[in-house]
Amino acid sequence: MFSTTVKLEIWDECTIGDHGEHKQLWFVRQKDGWQPVAAFPRAQLEEEGTDELGDDDARPPGTVWCRRYALDLPQGTVLRKFESWPRVVRLPVMEYLKRGLTRMPRAERNRYYRLTGPYRLELMPELTSPAPTAGGKRRVAESVGSKASS
Repeated sequence: MFSTTVKLEIWDECTIGDHGEHKQLWFVRQKDGWQPVAAFPRAQLEEEGTDELGDDDARPPGTVWCRRYALDLPQGTVLRKFESWPRVVRLPVMEYLKRGLTRMPRAERNRYYRLTGPYRLELMPELTSPAPTAGGKRRVAESVGSKASS
């Protein structure tokens, strides 16, 4: 079967926002699981200027690091975008001290996408997990399928 290879650009990034660090990481579906785009053999790091060692003036406010990758992948490839951010926990001041809360709990979400053409990703809602609720402890389960987001 003939497979068309198409181009894609995606970003891994870490920013500081409300209540702490927000991360976005991309993964490519492989036969035996998910491989981070940063470690994917055919991914080319396109822009490193906003990395930890880059020029501070080039970074948008709140950006810790941002890496743009260019990939050539077969059409139909499934990608996963993992997002993580601090979950807001509202406690009375004395509860923080009693519990010794030193780290904020984190909320996580996976979104799955299919590469449909050059620079085009289609959300796969049947695999994408809903955003965690403010009070709930929802963890996104990995599916057998894959997905990518833009």
